[in-house]
Amino acid sequence: MAAREPSTDIQQLFRALDNGATLVTVNNRLARDLLERYEQSRLAAGESVWQTPDILPLASWLRREYQRLHEQGHMRHRLLGPHQEQLLWEQVVRRQQPSLLQPRAAARAAASAWNLMQQWQLPADLIRNWGSPECRAFDRWRHAYEQRCDELGAIGSACLPTLLTRHPGITADALWLAGFDELAPDLRGLFDALAQQGITVRQLDIPEPRCTPGHFTAVDTEEEYRVIARWALGRLRRNPQARIAIVCPD
Repeated sequence: MAAREPSTDIQQLFRALDNGATLVTVNNRLARDLLERYEQSRLAAGESVWQTPDILPLASWLRREYQRLHEQGHMRHRLLGPHQEQLLWEQVVRRQQPSLLQPRAAARAAASAWNLMQQWQLPADLIRNWGSPECRAFDRWRHAYEQRCDELGAIGSACLPTLLTRHPGITADALWLAGFDELAPDLRGLFDALAQQGITVRQLDIPEPRCTPGHFTAVDTEEEYRVIARWALGRLRRNPQARIAIVCPD
């Protein structure tokens, strides 16, 4: 992949955003966090009004760029929404294997596997040659799904990086990436192509916060809830501006 300039200075990113750069984050949470940091920096500078910076999670940025090129006539396929993709997969699975007890769950698994194929640019023959009954079933579903997309003149979101790489047209003063520990081959190809077009592509290095993990075992669920609530309240009393996340497996 083309070399990207690392940076640990978030203020440099903010200056770039002021000058028209685009920030693409790995997920929605990080986009919200960096937008809030940007806003706090403007408030600290005594400003009350500013132009919203171009900060987007990856999925939204890819969709925006594709839709813009589609409206300009450079892309001919209609981009399916997440619910449309899922419905199409369910229709394919039900038609291909009507005896399945849980077609919706099977469709979600097939969609996830197909998305990974696109991200890692795996050839269909690789799946077909594995030879297990599950792989053969998935290969049939995959083929039917792609056929149905061709009939509809539509594409799924997993195709976007490859399509945008093959049809250059993204314009940006500079592109910053945040939160990408590893890039799948389709994204590497896209960012390489942008760099070759002369767009500066930089990776924002976000320092890991220093913390000391702890462990607590509750007697039951109710005690666990009470302890969590007291812990969060204590943190907020010490620092009303604190940001606290409580992560639950279910």
